Amino acid sequence: MQVPEHLFWEALQELTGGTPRSVSYLPVSGGSINKCFQIRTDAHYFFLKWQDAAAYPDLLKKEATGLELLRQHFKGYIPEVLHRDADEQHEVLIMEWIHSGKQDEMAFTTLGEQLASMHLQQGGAFGLDHDNYMGALEQQNQACTDFPSFYITRRLEPLIKKAVDTGVLSSNSHRQLERLGRRLPEMVPDEFPSLIHGDLWSGNVMVNNRQEPVLIDPAVAWSHRECDIAMTALFGGFPDAFYSAYQNTY
Repeated sequence: MQVPEHLFWEALQELTGGTPRSVSYLPVSGGSINKCFQIRTDAHYFFLKWQDAAAYPDLLKKEATGLELLRQHFKGYIPEVLHRDADEQHEVLIMEWIHSGKQDEMAFTTLGEQLASMHLQQGGAFGLDHDNYMGALEQQNQACTDFPSFYITRRLEPLIKKAVDTGVLSSNSHRQLERLGRRLPEMVPDEFPSLIHGDLWSGNVMVNNRQEPVLIDPAVAWSHRECDIAMTALFGGFPDAFYSAYQNTY
């Protein structure tokens, strides 16, 4: 596999203070739609991901924007974006390498407190000033004044249409989801818009070697805070300490 060095070689030289004496690329896990590597030079480590620029236009640019927005509002650790570039074939992103620590109860207690603190910050409307992605799914983020309208028109309806068009959902399932959408205003607590990570399952939480929680791969929006809490329940969920700390802080 040919690494698209032409998109980051000059940046790598700047990051390392000159031409590295040796450079290697070690494949690492990092998602199903990106190719992810650890860049090793003689004295530095970096995280590199790249993707097909035509398949998901500006996906990594929007990831970098989401990380910066989290950095402004989240009290925990957000990886620093060091370089991003693209051509007609590839889009690349270089970030600092996170040296992993232990995902223990204390780290998740801290994460619960930090997430609650972020959710307490009030936004002006539900949405975002640009569309983005959650994984490979495009997210529409045009602003709405209330959460039910945002969730129905920007989340449920685009997904329902995509699922029906591709044959994943039957027309009957489509009607059931439409009925759910109409009931949403009476089902969801009325709250102000909070900045959410948007894809907060356990695979998008790390702990660094200073035992600080680290958030990666965001799908940010100003939305209902319980979207983040609901996502934490997927794929095994988070430890009880996380939920206790969140409730005690919010």
